[in-house]
Formats: sequence, C-alpha cells, structure tokens
Amino acid sequence: MNQKQRTLFSLGANALTFTLSLTGILYYYISQLVVFMEVDRKVLNLYFTVNSNIFLAVVSIIGCVLYALSYFKKRELPKWFSILRLTAVTAVSLTFFTTVFFLAPVFGSQDKDLMISMFTGCNLFMHVLSPVAAMIGFSLFETHNEIKFKHVAIALIPIVLYQILYMSLVFGTGDTVYDLYGFVHTIWEDYIHIPNAIITIIGTPIISFGLATLWWYLNRLSNKKAKNE
Repeated sequence: MNQKQRTLFSLGANALTFTLSLTGILYYYISQLVVFMEVDRKVLNLYFTVNSNIFLAVVSIIGCVLYALSYFKKRELPKWFSILRLTAVTAVSLTFFTTVFFLAPVFGSQDKDLMISMFTGCNLFMHVLSPVAAMIGFSLFETHNEIKFKHVAIALIPIVLYQILYMSLVFGTGDTVYDLYGFVHTIWEDYIHIPNAIITIIGTPIISFGLATLWWYLNRLSNKKAKNE
C-alpha cells in the first residue's frame, strides 16, 4: 500500500468514525430530550461516553479535511493532528473497555436488561462501533507521522480533566446522582465510599496510559511497516 492509498484509507477511517459517533450522539440526545427522557437533566451532558464521542467526532471531521487536503493537494499531515487523534482514540477506547470489562459485568449481575441496554440503541454506536472503528483505523492506517512516546502523556489530559470535574461534582454536592458509574459509592450503599474513589482516581489514569501506549505502539508498528513497503 503506497502513501496515497494509505491517505485514502485514513480519510475513510475518519469519515467512518465521524459518522458512527455523530449517529450515536444524535440518537442519544433525540431519545433523551424527545422520546424517553430517562436521564436526569442534571447529568445529561456529563457522561464520559457522550463527551468522548463528541471529542472523537470533532477530531474526525478535522481529520477528514486534513486527509482530503493531503490526498488531493499533496499537503503534509500536521503532526499535532496525529497526537490529537491518539488522544481521541484513547478516550473512546477507555469508554469501550470500561463498558465491556467493568460496567456490563457489574450491572449485569444486578440487572440483565441494564447490561443489554449498554449495547443497544445509541450505546451500540458510542460504546462499541465508533471506538472499534477508531482503534482499528488509527492502529493500521493513520501512519503519516511518527508519534514519539513522550506524546502519549498528552492523551491523558481530557481524561484527567473529566475525572477532576466528575469527582468535584460528586464530592462538592454530595449528590450521588452525579456518580453515574458507581465509582465513588457502591451499588449497595447510598453514601460516599472513599476507597472506591481513591482506586478510581489512581486507576483510571494508569489504565488510560496503558491504552494510549498500546495505540501508540500499534501505530508505530504500522508506520514502520509502511516505510518498508
């Protein structure tokens, strides 16, 4: 696969992730504001899943423009975009792995219908389809720039900022409605559970760093392979 073909695949990957994320976002807001109205208005815009997909959609549409310019005008892809793309992919992959390996098993043990709901409707797009498309696209095709390992830390910035906001709302208000994922209080208790909060505060950046490193490494391998072709 030559450079021009990889650029075309990268353009397609960004267009696909934009479409999937936007579909999930619109599905979510239309269903909640017009049809179901199940989510408390106070936390309607607080879900990390929604915010990470909005971030991915914005980055993806920027990517579509930049890759189109690269394909048709032969302009070089700016390095900052590759780092930004890694950041967005890390955010949605955290959504994917948290849902599949933590939320679904935990809530599924209490309510199977709740577990199923995490993989249907808008959640199918935001929890699964857009993250998987983003992970595959970035790892295999978006190899126009070689990202240095030091840039992996940048991918943690949105996640840490969200974590600060999340914990501030929970502890600042004492209202458990803000603890959307049960990270701070347990499912069986209605009070703030400090050990869970500490584990989350420490564990989330570590897991995020591991995911960012994984995508950086897979992208690096694809980059080397492309250079040798």
